[in-house]
Amino acid sequence: MTDAAAPQVSPVEQPSGIAEMARLADLLAERVLAEGLGRGSTPIAHIRALVDAAMLLEDYGQEMPPSLERMIREVREAMGTAAQINGLGEDDDGSDRLA
Repeated sequence: MTDAAAPQVSPVEQPSGIAEMARLADLLAERVLAEGLGRGSTPIAHIRALVDAAMLLEDYGQEMPPSLERMIREVREAMGTAAQINGLGEDDDGSDRLA
């Protein structure tokens, strides 16, 4: 995403689709986790959609559903491991960003 300031929206003012998007992202995250994240059976498009959903929820100040939060944590861990294998420093792998 861009460095532009995230919209400051209260839960009452949030776009009507945010809650539904969070619900669907949680369901997809559950499926991805059940399939085994990183085992090659999960389409990369699903991972990208979930990362986008997490970033959108973060932009609107909403909490991530539990399965989505767990999946994002696993992606971060995998990125850190990949960075170590490739010899990148902590600052080089973007681990301070959501994805």
